[in-house]
Amino acid sequence: IISENGGRRVVITTPQKGKKQALIEMAARNAASQFAKEQDARSLKEKMLLDLAEALKLTRFPERIECLDTSNISGHDPVASVVSFKWGEKDKSRSKLFKIKTTEKADDYTAMKEVIRRHFTRAKEKNDFCDLFIVDGGKGQLNCALEALEELKIVCVDVISVGKEEARHDKGLTQEKIFVPHQKEPFLFEIRSPLLFLLQKIRDEAHRTAIGFHRKRRSKRILSSSLDSLSGIGPI
Repeated sequence: IISENGGRRVVITTPQKGKKQALIEMAARNAASQFAKEQDARSLKEKMLLDLAEALKLTRFPERIECLDTSNISGHDPVASVVSFKWGEKDKSRSKLFKIKTTEKADDYTAMKEVIRRHFTRAKEKNDFCDLFIVDGGKGQLNCALEALEELKIVCVDVISVGKEEARHDKGLTQEKIFVPHQKEPFLFEIRSPLLFLLQKIRDEAHRTAIGFHRKRRSKRILSSSLDSLSGIGPI
């Protein structure tokens, strides 16, 4: 079967002694060591996500986390990104970019509602929901996200918002405010908490992705001219 799939003759040997047997034994030890290492890392990530669910009183284990951030400059070229993390690591295959269609003004709430409707309408069609959805911002952004999900009649996703300290996006030690539904005061993690680092990493990745997409669109608009829209006129 291996030969047929590979398109060439493949020979399998089973060394019983000598250097080749020693090589097989070394490969087995390496495989066992790598397996144990990966299991330990998985256990640590699982414990961290369990701690996050317990601390924020989530209804679901946050195996898959998605985060939304919007970007614009004075309302021009408004865009958004939704990045996805699974087991605490970025899942590039699920990350998405959005061009805002419903508003030309710098209205974060309108843009956020549009993206959430578009994103979760697709998720609803495929029955493919994340466990935890994060929005960048404060209580207002959280309520906006909850309203959008309520309109779509989606209740199976936990939602929180992560507010930046004085709008900072650096990687230094900052005290973020975590807003959760049905709780007036924000939740504050200890400033060196690994749970806070995880939320910051996810939020900052969403911000970086949105900013990068916005710059790309803005550069394209600035470098274009009215001649580009004429029929028969090409790049050359």
